[in-house]
Amino acid sequence: MASSDNDNPSIPLSEWCEARYLGKNRGYGVVALKDIPESTTILTDNALIGIDEADTMSRRARRWIKRQYAALPDEQKRRFDALHCFISDEARIEVELKLRHITGDGDGDSDGGARARARYLRNYERAHTFATNCFDVATSNTQAALFADASRFNHACRPSAEYDVRLPVGAQGDVGQARWEAWAVRNIEAGEEITINYSFRNKQRAERQGLLLKTWGFTCTCSVCDLEGADQGAESRKFDADLRNLDSDMAEWDRISYVFRGWNNGEVNERLERLDTRIDLARDVGNQEILWKS
Repeated sequence: MASSDNDNPSIPLSEWCEARYLGKNRGYGVVALKDIPESTTILTDNALIGIDEADTMSRRARRWIKRQYAALPDEQKRRFDALHCFISDEARIEVELKLRHITGDGDGDSDGGARARARYLRNYERAHTFATNCFDVATSNTQAALFADASRFNHACRPSAEYDVRLPVGAQGDVGQARWEAWAVRNIEAGEEITINYSFRNKQRAERQGLLLKTWGFTCTCSVCDLEGADQGAESRKFDADLRNLDSDMAEWDRISYVFRGWNNGEVNERLERLDTRIDLARDVGNQEILWKS
């Protein structure tokens, strides 16, 4: 039976965009409500849950998520529970084995084991919901936070928006105060889906797709992954070639500590043009590290 609009209502996010149900394969995505000029701030969002732990599925991280979830108001709990949760086949096998060893509380209650298993499963699924939707905090190797509205953005390897996650001044390491902000990296038309880049920004198509499938459980079909469109994969092949050139240029620029005096004006201009091209591609894939090094 087809879902009605009432089953999957649109979710207002900001004056610029809303989350809409885009079908069974894509779920919710973020769509522009009006034309968005390049560099416009599209959305800001505050963290629902934040952790400071390198492994988001560790026992310590799961306890952290459990406590913070329990403290959320009911409306925020519903927003959390409505987010997509990806659990790999390997993780499902692991949790099934764990459930077999969970018994009752020893109080003679025949239903104690069932309740303990249900409780464990709920907490485990919430940890996976966090892992599926969380964003790393900038400049940190361990901090991550979940944002209910930001989690509605779908991925593209050449996205139309970029995002940043930071702690406000005075937060003193409290990741629960993390703030997410997204802005347009090009002009976006009204009605167009707005995308961000989840990760694996400089990988070639086959490796990107494999890592995205393993991490988030989807096969990317964005314009630079599509091999079946009208151009028969020409854009995808060019994108991969540009990435290879980008890697080569990065290695060369890292070796050059200054402009050699022996270069003539033509050589300097040629290298500056290549640098401009590299910066443009870095913006396309949303790689802030490359931009900083430029």
